[in-house]
Amino acid sequence: MRRRTLYRNGHVYVPTRGFPTAMLVDDTRVLWVGTQSEADGQVDEADRVVDLHGALVTTPFVDPIHYVVETAEWHSVTQLMGARSLTEALDRLAEAARRSDGPVTGFGHDEGRWPEQRPPTPEELDRAVGGRPAVILRADKGACVSSPAFTAAAERLGVDTCDLSDRSRRPSVGALLKVLVALRTPAQQQAILDGALSAAAGYGIGCLHDHISSPRLLDGFTTVRPQLPGPVVQRYLRHVCRPGEDPTELLREHDLYGFTLQVDGPVNSHRAALHETYIDLPGQLGPDPMPAGMIAEHLVTASLAGVRTSLVALGDRAADAMMTACAPRCGPWGWTGSARSGTAPSPSPWPTPGCWAPSSTSGWWPSACPRWTAGGAARTASSPAASARPGPAR
Repeated sequence: MRRRTLYRNGHVYVPTRGFPTAMLVDDTRVLWVGTQSEADGQVDEADRVVDLHGALVTTPFVDPIHYVVETAEWHSVTQLMGARSLTEALDRLAEAARRSDGPVTGFGHDEGRWPEQRPPTPEELDRAVGGRPAVILRADKGACVSSPAFTAAAERLGVDTCDLSDRSRRPSVGALLKVLVALRTPAQQQAILDGALSAAAGYGIGCLHDHISSPRLLDGFTTVRPQLPGPVVQRYLRHVCRPGEDPTELLREHDLYGFTLQVDGPVNSHRAALHETYIDLPGQLGPDPMPAGMIAEHLVTASLAGVRTSLVALGDRAADAMMTACAPRCGPWGWTGSARSGTAPSPSPWPTPGCWAPSSTSGWWPSACPRWTAGGAARTASSPAASARPGPAR
């Protein structure tokens, strides 16, 4: 049964009408907005009246760059930030193994701050969790340690296990997630996903743009929860369209909303394309960003098919390349044509002064992520996991 609720004595954000203080809704539909004095005439239309006591009512927020599976892991992971020693970190993991089923995960340690000056060995991790599959990821995501049971599961799934044993190689978070999802029961994984979506709803987020590297990572699980409060999840696949490809087939097959193009890599692994050298890696500017021709080919193919693209650049050099190289190469309709398909660039946390100019005249939808990889628990100049801030003056 649908019920009408009158909310009054608040601040209702409506872009098209002044400063209303009251709102009448019918479940999910807004029927009326107005002032406090006008609300008196709506009382008889309502089944109940709620006094907001000055609270703000606004439309839900949109998170334009999100990772649902990774965020879900964050809600279930054992926090190792603040662990003062190797022994304390292992004790936290042992307690987590006693309290839950399934694989044990940990995140946030920085062995450079421990008196032992080293991470746990796979054997020590194995003893702490009682032989369960377990993996811990360093605070900068630059190295991990896995138990023998986790490594064996990775081998069965065809995952490259060199990243699990070689601490000079940055592990693939996507590969780790693949193993973790496979090790859990469907009920365990669904519960983790539900918890992450409920947390997003608690922050007022009504829509998540989920950037995924594999369309099959969430096969068998649902992010649509009609009986539970939570945001709408729109999935964007990391994929580069080629000329002659029909991108709509991929979208239909995996229930995708669009594509994401990662123009360069993360700052904290020195893979962002910068104009100035990294503080902790003098002389290095990061790899070159994705070639402009490849970006242009994708935008032409996707836009002509009416498919959305989210362009993501982390370094300022990548942001400049993304915003300037595409304009003359996107076919006869230039920027405006690609904007019609819903292309949304996300420039660097450190854009140069001219970076935003093309988007301001093209109808693109830019967004900035100032703290995506700019910081972290161990990303300080005094930490052994040294700062990745780009450039000496930034």
